[in-house]
Amino acid sequence: MSLGDITAFIQYSRQFTMPITQIASQMNMLQSGLASAERVFEFLDAPEEAAERTPADGTPARPGRPTWRGG
Repeated sequence: MSLGDITAFIQYSRQFTMPITQIASQMNMLQSGLASAERVFEFLDAPEEAAERTPADGTPARPGRPTWRGG
């Protein structure tokens, strides 16, 4: 076998596997897109959370921390 035969074999094998690799890559991207779309739609279908209640003076409540009302 000559160097040209080996080079031709490698080139033809790459040309043969290139479409297969491209299809596998496209299928991977499609699968990733479907998974992310599923997560987005799951998030959109989730019920809304209730708004936090604030005291009458308008300051936001901070649970677990004492408040000081200086005068």
